[in-house]
Amino acid sequence: MLKYIKIALTSIIGILLYKLPYYTTYCKIVAINVITILHFLGINAIIISSEHVVLIVAESQYIFRITKSCAALEGILFITCLTAVSPLSLREKIKLIAFLIMAIHIANTIRLTIMIFLITKNTSFFWAHDVISPLYSTAVFILIGFYLTTTFIKFYNQKRKKL
Repeated sequence: MLKYIKIALTSIIGILLYKLPYYTTYCKIVAINVITILHFLGINAIIISSEHVVLIVAESQYIFRITKSCAALEGILFITCLTAVSPLSLREKIKLIAFLIMAIHIANTIRLTIMIFLITKNTSFFWAHDVISPLYSTAVFILIGFYLTTTFIKFYNQKRKKL
């Protein structure tokens, strides 16, 4: 019964966090990281932002809106909630959540940079946004899922050895 209460509370917390109106702060952080890499690659890009919208303007002609999905907030919340209801100790949960948020953030920054780079180099939006980005995201989530699975298996094996 306690397990179901933990799952319900974690789901409610995840939904509430996702619905926060001021997610643009994180989107700005993502945009700053992306344009830093784009500048390194020789692409001129700037950020235009307001309270609810973050835009990246690349090469003065391409405008990209960074949304919750672009910033990988769904993935971060999903992995955080999944880890929060896991049987790991609180210390292990905090370490794992911190590591996974960092990993998702870095992987997503790379994904957005590749997508914007390809579009500015005359690759079609369809190929860059609708084909390459989802394949990359799927590969990253498979790796994260594999990592989580092995972490949970190690935890269960350690618990069995103690018994």
